[in-house]
Amino acid sequence: MMMNHIRFAAALALVAAPLAAQQGRTVPLRFNWRPGMRAEVDYEQVRLRNMNGQVDSLRVASTYRMDVSTHAAGVGIAYSGTRWTELRATNPVMGRYHEALARTTSGGRGRTLVSLGGRFLRVEGTQAIAGELNQALGPLLEGMDDPMVRSIRQVVSTLTSPQALSADTENEWNALVGAWVGMELKIGEPLAVERSIRTPVFPGVTIPLHMRFSVAGRVRCTPADAQERCVKLELSSIPDREVVARAMRDFLERAGTPFEAAQAIFAQVNGQSFITLHTEPQTLRPYFLQYGRVVKANPEDAPILVDTRTYRFRYLP
Repeated sequence: MMMNHIRFAAALALVAAPLAAQQGRTVPLRFNWRPGMRAEVDYEQVRLRNMNGQVDSLRVASTYRMDVSTHAAGVGIAYSGTRWTELRATNPVMGRYHEALARTTSGGRGRTLVSLGGRFLRVEGTQAIAGELNQALGPLLEGMDDPMVRSIRQVVSTLTSPQALSADTENEWNALVGAWVGMELKIGEPLAVERSIRTPVFPGVTIPLHMRFSVAGRVRCTPADAQERCVKLELSSIPDREVVARAMRDFLERAGTPFEAAQAIFAQVNGQSFITLHTEPQTLRPYFLQYGRVVKANPEDAPILVDTRTYRFRYLP
């Protein structure tokens, strides 16, 4: 028995030694996406929502193409060829919406323009995407009474506006690259940062964010890699709950929107977010991204929304 303990301790030492060697090493994170870079991206979203005791779930999956090219201000990232491989929802209304979304030409994505340094500039094509999304949302309004239709239309108008679509694209880019550009983090030593955001959902409101960045260690970019070329980055972000609550109350009073309808907006900006990213530190070329959000009406309550989105990148020659 003693020999087994010795062997177990030796095995643990073999695992712990590389981690200890990495601890405290500084990892510079730099942007260097090259024109001509191409990837197939596998996307999956799993969501569980519990509102007023009514539970519904959603799982969608798709594959799309990402192409990087030059533009006057830096780099353009275009998305095309979206193929939906799974559309499953316990809520039939949301199921019809995603089926309609799958028939759009854009898949809800515009061309992202970023600077040579990796900073988000703008997104092209939001007007056309907004039109497609509003058309796809038509089934959501069928069978509702007039007051509810008016309320839902206001929520839909906010979430599918070009401003909101641009904000969503910027958030996705920041999770992939923008939040990390230029940082120099030490492995195993988290960095606490205070930042703020503005969202078209609540015009004129600045929402403080409490963020925590870290490098968990080095990982293989792909299972076929012999060496650990990538780093595993982790980020948690919590918006200031009091500011969000005030903004939500103001929105409800101004718009006269029922709380049930406004929950869709509430979930966009409230709750704690988590990001796990496997990326090349010298280029910030991603291989794996998982973004999760947990929303609670009150900190001590059970979640009303758990939403996880996963991206896997397969680069083409």
